[in-house]
Amino acid sequence: MKNLKFTVLLLPFILLITSCSSSKWLVGKWEGTGNQVSGETWEVNLIYTDKEHISIKYPDLACGGVWTLLKENKKEIVFKENIAYGISNCDQGVEAFVSKINENTIKVEYYSRAYDSINPLAEATLYKSTKKVKQ
Repeated sequence: MKNLKFTVLLLPFILLITSCSSSKWLVGKWEGTGNQVSGETWEVNLIYTDKEHISIKYPDLACGGVWTLLKENKKEIVFKENIAYGISNCDQGVEAFVSKINENTIKVEYYSRAYDSINPLAEATLYKSTKKVKQ
């Protein structure tokens, strides 16, 4: 009986911890503008279906591809970008750090360790789209 009480008391705590690191808040279509440190801006379209299906498009740069999950914690999710088309127009292998601002807004910081090992080379603010996601 003592173990049952401990389990019942521990279960809500475990659920809270696992829900905090869940990326469910990222599900959907996100759109916005990216800003390069050099001052350039470009459109960003992100579709996050689940951890295995994440597509990224940069229409103004004529490139896009997929993101692969590297790690996640309570504050952010880190992805590796793999450009599949328009390879000469976008950097390959960039790390994208995504953090939730609120239910409808996320921030993406792009790092290319080859350019700068500490500072992001670009960032984007994306807003959740109300348009239906095509699968």
